[in-house]
Amino acid sequence: MILFAYEMPQNLERCPLVSYKRYAELRPSQYCGEDDPFYVAIKNKKPANDTQWYKKQPVGMNTIATFCP
Repeated sequence: MILFAYEMPQNLERCPLVSYKRYAELRPSQYCGEDDPFYVAIKNKKPANDTQWYKKQPVGMNTIATFCP
């Protein structure tokens, strides 16, 4: 599957480029290797003392497609 992303300056909250830049800042360092999943799943429920915001599992193509208008 190939996704194309275009800048959306009129709606920065839904802009895929802004979202990617934010994700790249937060991406776990142990997932920066060539064979690591590009996206990791977000923890929806986590204990208050847990600072890890992601789950160690890849996000599927259908979920990623919902991020790209």
